[in-house]
Amino acid sequence: MAQREQFRAMLNARLASTGDGINALFEEKIREYEEEVNFLNEESNLRQKLLDAAMKEGMPVVLCEDEPGPSENAASPVSPQTQQKPNANKRRPRKKKKNS
Repeated sequence: MAQREQFRAMLNARLASTGDGINALFEEKIREYEEEVNFLNEESNLRQKLLDAAMKEGMPVVLCEDEPGPSENAASPVSPQTQQKPNANKRRPRKKKKNS
């Protein structure tokens, strides 16, 4: 009976230790994500200020194709006349098939 209680105590200690480790990793990931969100918010605010200043000065604004545009559900902060439209006739080269 004593071995069973010792085993149970050891198992409980290992499970508690593992749970603490998982919790610590989880908290670290949350901290990393919060830092990334804060950085992206600061970058977004800076870009908004630059865009506002450009619009106030009457500068033409062109959206880059390599950056994601506003979502379809959100109202666009840039007027349709100033948005760059992709070339519909432009074709991408086909990828060559690998021979097995």
